[in-house]
Amino acid sequence: MFKKIWYKIKRFFKWLLFADHQIMLGRIQISLKGMKWELHITDRDPNPSVPHLHCVENKNVKINIYNGEVYDDGINIGKLKDKEFNALWHDTKFVNMVQKARDFYLKEFPNYKLVQIPFCLNDIDENVIISRGTLKNQLIIEYKNEKRSKK
Repeated sequence: MFKKIWYKIKRFFKWLLFADHQIMLGRIQISLKGMKWELHITDRDPNPSVPHLHCVENKNVKINIYNGEVYDDGINIGKLKDKEFNALWHDTKFVNMVQKARDFYLKEFPNYKLVQIPFCLNDIDENVIISRGTLKNQLIIEYKNEKRSKK
């Protein structure tokens, strides 16, 4: 009996210490460019994109998730590397949170035109490369086999 209780207590504290509670709060943390970033599901701010990433250390710095551009108080100060951008869109937690944030924003602002995402979570695997398009906020999905044949 004591072992069962002890087991439940240990399991509870593991959950308390290691569970991803940020998702339950509507936020996830991501590391990019050597900094920590958060995506907020209930963010009503459409700039620079819906949704966008907030820098944890400096709330004025944001990332447009559709083109990877980094902004500080609305001024473009750089962009994510292609590998970082591709890795971001391969993160299942990130893609799920993006969808939830987009759904929330459309409920709040039904006339807002969101950027089209040309894939769903099921499409993304290790053979898929997600990159920026030449048009503003355009995402491109390519397959590694297609990319090799183009060379």
